[in-house]
Amino acid sequence: SIPNVILSAIGSQQYQHLSDIKGTYAFEKIIPGRYKIFPYKNDDVRSGVSTADLIAIQRHLLGNQLFDKQSQFIAADVNHDNTITAADLIELRKIILGIYEVFPENTSWRFFDQNSMHKLSDPVSMKEMETPMVEAVEKQTSLQNFTGVKIGDVNESASPQIYSLETRGNQERKLTLPSWKLKAGDVIELPIRLDLLQVIGAQGSIYFSEMELLGVKADENALIKSNQYAENKLTGGIFNFSWLKSVPRQPGISDNILVKLIVKAKRDLNLADQVRLLSTNLAAEAYLEDGSAREINLYFDRSFSAVNYEKGMVLNQNSPNPFGQTTTI
Repeated sequence: SIPNVILSAIGSQQYQHLSDIKGTYAFEKIIPGRYKIFPYKNDDVRSGVSTADLIAIQRHLLGNQLFDKQSQFIAADVNHDNTITAADLIELRKIILGIYEVFPENTSWRFFDQNSMHKLSDPVSMKEMETPMVEAVEKQTSLQNFTGVKIGDVNESASPQIYSLETRGNQERKLTLPSWKLKAGDVIELPIRLDLLQVIGAQGSIYFSEMELLGVKADENALIKSNQYAENKLTGGIFNFSWLKSVPRQPGISDNILVKLIVKAKRDLNLADQVRLLSTNLAAEAYLEDGSAREINLYFDRSFSAVNYEKGMVLNQNSPNPFGQTTTI
């Protein structure tokens, strides 16, 4: 059931109704005649959408695990051009990261005639089934049921929940930062590591209190690239990321470096007291090869001593300042 869907009946007269909490609707005292029914819902854009859906689309594009349901094709067609391409991955990631608040070329939900949806596959016929024609007959009830598809929600986790987090024992994945103490004005290169055991994708939102996020260091050893984090969130002290494993990486000591951030302390502080994971809109989750998900939890590594920090980790003032498109450290 999908509540709060705006349904319009347009014919000789026009009527409008909002579906209730059970997803039901009714046009009462309607004048007999033929009406087109237009369902519309464009809120809760991130409902059911996560990096797990990016993984599903990527697997489909690579031919590793093809979609087998019509609803998956509809959900994955994020830019509404009737094809599934890498462009849909890019658009969906921007929603996940909070760069977009709405789909530029689509609505949050699409609705199709329930009886015809699974019989059709071509885009033209599918489009016609979004606004079916209904005959309203006096003193009779005309039924028109719809199937709703949440755009971007390829694994159908909006309802019901498909990905269930397993967090018992050592099932979590650790996101680790150094446990450093900073002085006001310190500018540092901050490595963030992620436990990558069987992990093929991850997402999360990290908040840095009393610090400026000056930028992300380009590093071939780091997993996250420029299109996998929300640059527009950095000024608020928030690092949103959505990462997918792309190509096999050579084994080495830096394999679990998720990202390196350039951070400036606003006052004397301890990183462990000022950094936390946010759960709003972007749950901290790691996605495994077997299709399951694990909760990501934040840890601080005390093995990075203050001596190591003072000798090797303090950066000179960046130039130019403030950061533009590029900077030299």
